[in-house]
Amino acid sequence: MALLAALGRCILALMVIQDLRIGVAASGRGLRATNTPPQVNMTSILTPLTLTAPVSRYYIGVSASDPGGWVVNVTVFANGVPCPGSTIYGVLFSTNTTGTYVFTATAVDNLGATTTSAPSATLTIVAPSPYSGGGGGTSGGSTGTISTMVNVTVIGGSGSGVYNPYTYHVITAADPPAGQVFDRWVSSSGYPQLGDAYHYNTTVFSASTAPITLTATYKVDTPVPCPVCTHPRLLVTVDDLPALRARANAANPMHLQGFAPALQQALAHANQAWSWSFAGGSGTPNLAVWRDTGSDSWEGDHTEAYGEILAFAGLIYNDISYARRARDMLMWVINTAAANMATGNASLPFASPWFATFNRASHYMEGLPLMFDWLQAWPGLITPADKAAVRAVFMKWCEDNLAGYMAPQPIRVINSPLLLANKGFRNIANNYASAHGRNLAYMALSIDPADDPVKDPKLGESYIGNTLRSYVYDVTGAWLYQKFACMEAPARVAAVLPGVAATTPGLGECMHGGNEPEGFLYGTSIAYVHETLQALHTSGWATPALAGPQIALLNSSWWDRWQQAYLHNLAPDTKMAGGALSYMGQYTQMFNYGDLLRHYVDPGQANPWLTLGWWAARTGGAPAAPSQQVDTLSASRWMSYNTVLGGPAQFYFRLAYGTWGNCDALLAIKHYLVWDTAAAAAPTAFPDPRPALPSTTFFDPAINRVVSRNRWATDATVFTYKASWMGINHQLADAGMFELYRRGEWLTNSMNGYATDASEIVGASSVLHNTLTIQNSCTNSSLDMPVNMQEDEKALWPLGSQLAEGFNSASDPKTNLSTWFGPSAGALQRYVASTTDMTGLYNRPSPWVPGNAAVDVLQAVRSVVWLDMDFIAVYDRATTGRPGKFKRFNLNTVQRPTLQPGTGPGTGRPAVLRAANASSGQALTLTSLLPDPGVANVTVTPSPTWTLVAEMEPTQWLVQVEDATRPTDVRYLHVLQATDAGVSAASASLVNGAVAGGAAGSYQGAAFDRYVVMFARHVRSPAAPVSAATYPLPPAPAPAVHVLTGLVPYASYALAVDVVAGTATLTQGSGGPGALLATADSAGVARFE
Repeated sequence: MALLAALGRCILALMVIQDLRIGVAASGRGLRATNTPPQVNMTSILTPLTLTAPVSRYYIGVSASDPGGWVVNVTVFANGVPCPGSTIYGVLFSTNTTGTYVFTATAVDNLGATTTSAPSATLTIVAPSPYSGGGGGTSGGSTGTISTMVNVTVIGGSGSGVYNPYTYHVITAADPPAGQVFDRWVSSSGYPQLGDAYHYNTTVFSASTAPITLTATYKVDTPVPCPVCTHPRLLVTVDDLPALRARANAANPMHLQGFAPALQQALAHANQAWSWSFAGGSGTPNLAVWRDTGSDSWEGDHTEAYGEILAFAGLIYNDISYARRARDMLMWVINTAAANMATGNASLPFASPWFATFNRASHYMEGLPLMFDWLQAWPGLITPADKAAVRAVFMKWCEDNLAGYMAPQPIRVINSPLLLANKGFRNIANNYASAHGRNLAYMALSIDPADDPVKDPKLGESYIGNTLRSYVYDVTGAWLYQKFACMEAPARVAAVLPGVAATTPGLGECMHGGNEPEGFLYGTSIAYVHETLQALHTSGWATPALAGPQIALLNSSWWDRWQQAYLHNLAPDTKMAGGALSYMGQYTQMFNYGDLLRHYVDPGQANPWLTLGWWAARTGGAPAAPSQQVDTLSASRWMSYNTVLGGPAQFYFRLAYGTWGNCDALLAIKHYLVWDTAAAAAPTAFPDPRPALPSTTFFDPAINRVVSRNRWATDATVFTYKASWMGINHQLADAGMFELYRRGEWLTNSMNGYATDASEIVGASSVLHNTLTIQNSCTNSSLDMPVNMQEDEKALWPLGSQLAEGFNSASDPKTNLSTWFGPSAGALQRYVASTTDMTGLYNRPSPWVPGNAAVDVLQAVRSVVWLDMDFIAVYDRATTGRPGKFKRFNLNTVQRPTLQPGTGPGTGRPAVLRAANASSGQALTLTSLLPDPGVANVTVTPSPTWTLVAEMEPTQWLVQVEDATRPTDVRYLHVLQATDAGVSAASASLVNGAVAGGAAGSYQGAAFDRYVVMFARHVRSPAAPVSAATYPLPPAPAPAVHVLTGLVPYASYALAVDVVAGTATLTQGSGGPGALLATADSAGVARFE
């Protein structure tokens, strides 16, 4: 289930503000003479809502800002009582108590001014319905009476008794036998929900009245190994230091022009703000200058980032003065966190329960364990007291990550198919989940055994949570286990992970194809995954014996697939920013999807490339897998030099003077690692890797994403299509989306941006993503919408959109996609064809309250054919159970479409719209053949307005086509054609044919130019693939190319074209004399010519 709107879709507010015009981030440090109080509003429970007890971690959202400074903290109140764990974004609310609740939030700014929000609507929590059994029948002497109490039996411990159902009870295991530790609770009856099945003292929740039996079990403890006990051992090692120190000189342009200036800015700002302990000071910052309030999100000065670069400088310069400064920064954060967490006030600096799991942790927290590891390379610098303090805080933060948002479930289950028990394991593809693993690994691997005693001898050293080092078992046995299952093909997962079947739901629809499901903004988090794998390697844990067979992900061919996917998604040309944005210089756009802030390659996009580049450099540049197609080290240098905003002209500038706009110390460090002296002296020596790729088309079967172009050239034509599963944040309502990029410009493109809340959810909706919108309705017709929707869902509902941003839909889309290319390289003859059943994405089931379900969309199936570069034919099937529900075709364009004279509503002729670029002369022409012109309503409007449209997003216009009569069942057929300046588009006409034994119109298509493209009206079960069909030929000249879809995959067909009779007849087999012959491809598409 999706998290709450704000938590799941937090904007990279500082991470992506890469202002190349500034050096040290100094702006905003001054305060206004008169203070303006903060602003705060509730963003959840805007209308009355009812939930069933127990309520666990329901998000109560808050929006807080301060016009004159910054918000220091926000406290959420439930009926006037402060909610533990409040943050500036809200709180995760849990309770077992029924009743009504009203929420308010109080915000405090940096000068102490406070504001309290207006109250939320009422949240009513009701008791669950009593268990009523099921299945019928009796056993033994049962009378059939249902008990109203639950019997709990504890074997090997205390806690047995008779209790009310739906309540919590404490159970405790007996002390373990000599030489053993507690292992786990084993249930042999009932439906218990254990607070922690691996702790001897825990709670059990009775989820029904069925009797519960729980047995305590024990085991011999397994010590946590320390294969590499020297420091540094994370990201860089003792063996790396000689080479890294050798390049720290003026002869290395990367050092002289990039890293050193970035470091000096950090040092100057830190020296201004900090009272250094080694100079007799307090070891703390002046918070009037140092902008770190200790929040869990974005700060002006992220202390961990400054400490990270200073600690790294200490290593490469072999200069302890840098390390001493980093030590003060580390211990200020740690000691402040420890003191404030001890108070129980989560609003104090570094005390938020989300500090280690939210935005700040995802983007910066690696700096703390890296500092801790790197500083231990200096004997005596980190004292035993320091180590104990760091360990205690790290353990608290590790525990937070263990149960963090999108983290593996069930907690403390490792190396078990239970971790893949349902499609929910795909949460591991989320960016927060990736950060959890990296931060857990870095913290667990940063400490030595001598400094990490067990907390509880009854649990032993290897119990996850009993030592800091023990958390590595969650990293390898849960996090990496799920990552491997998500990122590898199902057959390989089944071959490598014991007990896992290739048919396990979700394995084939996660991310084994190479693309990140969340898109390119949050997809940079894939860097965290390889950083984690590298940490396991450099600390000696990257062996099957220690990390399990899933450690094979370190050198998996997936990383080559990712590189290929990324390169295919780069636009073929570069552009220069103009006007007020001319300072940005050169930029490269991408074929984007998912939440997006910038429609170009920003500096953060280099992170995963440099991570992989460092791995390639430290392993000698050898291919990670035998089938590798991309030279990773060369490609990482080419990418970071050429494609990032500013291009080659600003390469060193963006590193030297752009680092601290985002506090992105790790990015600066990675540049230093990847660009050695020889490479930095000749940055143009690394070739564009794209022309060497094995194909001009990339297909990702996990998210059904295809990117295809005619050639590797700046004027290439590129077609994209996507029909992904949807289950995590930042996945938009875009199944069925297609785009066309031609000669340096988009002719049709989804409208990219970032929908921050319900008021702007149109940005995530199907309306702006070139796909269908279909109005749904509840099974209980008296309901206007399902009663338990969150605010974003409520905003999507009236748009007829697919579900988005991780909200539960009925099922994943199913796609059959195929490609065909002409006989010569770069030939214009080609097609990409796809049929996707998207029905489940429009529906919202409610198994426990059937009347609340919204499952009236009975069909949403799209077929698309991109044909010979400049043509796209789109056939849509949309059906609802109730009449009067809208079904709309949506197309987004860059140029304004104009209705051509004599076409469209009121003319009896299909609407023809032309969107032309007055400068280039390129045009896109859309012909709407279905629904019938007599009932088709065609509108052209400016794109819906919303705040965070992606920077450099070109889309401006929205075309919508609807059957004005709103029947239950409708078909749409559209033909798009791209033309050059001075070229008229070909006319298109409807072709109504029939499948064998079917009615007229059961095989429909379009004739245009020299082509006819046909589609089966019915493709969902019980409809069978087309074995035979007939259709009329359009007036002379007869089409030379017939592309027929919906056929039996791999079957042989003959097409008899009778020009005199004006018919085409399709049959299976070899056909008669003169028949055109073809074999259907894997998707049931055949091309005859």
